[in-house]
Amino acid sequence: MFGQAGFDVAFCSGPGRDPSACPLLRGERCPLVAGADAVLHGLDPELGIAAAIRRQSPRTPVIVEQERDPDGCLPPVPAGCLPLVSPCSVKGQIDALWQALTLPARPR
Repeated sequence: MFGQAGFDVAFCSGPGRDPSACPLLRGERCPLVAGADAVLHGLDPELGIAAAIRRQSPRTPVIVEQERDPDGCLPPVPAGCLPLVSPCSVKGQIDALWQALTLPARPR
């Protein structure tokens, strides 16, 4: 559906059990992020990948899926990231990406 909406998609399932497998978490460049116009981030927020994406590519919109805590509260998203409450339909994700891409350019 993302392709039908006009997006080229690159996918990363994260570092798995070894955070050092992620170049971003080692302070290195990630080629997927470097070539992205926007990022839809749905990995565990505790990993710190969304914040690392913002550091590497501060002008790239990063949409972070938020899952409600057991008490119903939404956890904060990293600075500069845009929240998207999960669960969310694919259409909702696509809409969030288009909205993020129409925002004014972010300062470095």
